[in-house]
Amino acid sequence: MTRKNRTLIALFILILLLNCPGSVFAGDPISKLSRGIVNIGTSPLGYLNQYFRSAAVRDPFVAVFEGLFNGTAEMLERIVVGSYEVLTFPVPVPDNYEPIIRPETPLQAILQRNK
Repeated sequence: MTRKNRTLIALFILILLLNCPGSVFAGDPISKLSRGIVNIGTSPLGYLNQYFRSAAVRDPFVAVFEGLFNGTAEMLERIVVGSYEVLTFPVPVPDNYEPIIRPETPLQAILQRNK
């Protein structure tokens, strides 16, 4: 992959993230498609989310390992759900294009935890 392609992909993901500050509202296929793309692109943030969740109640060293295992599970879940949403974005399933998992994106999970 060329440097130009990587830059364009990163820019596209950044634009999607900036357009989804609070919530990715259900109700249309484009929202479902963008939510799926954001979940796939930002799935590695699951590691951070799980680390913060674990570090709040455990020793930071233990939280690193727990975050690694739980973060891998969250990342895979986001990739699978995001892929499903991208592939089925024209179909209103679940009802009215509702999100399958909550919070809808990994970034929202991190931001909600810090409030």
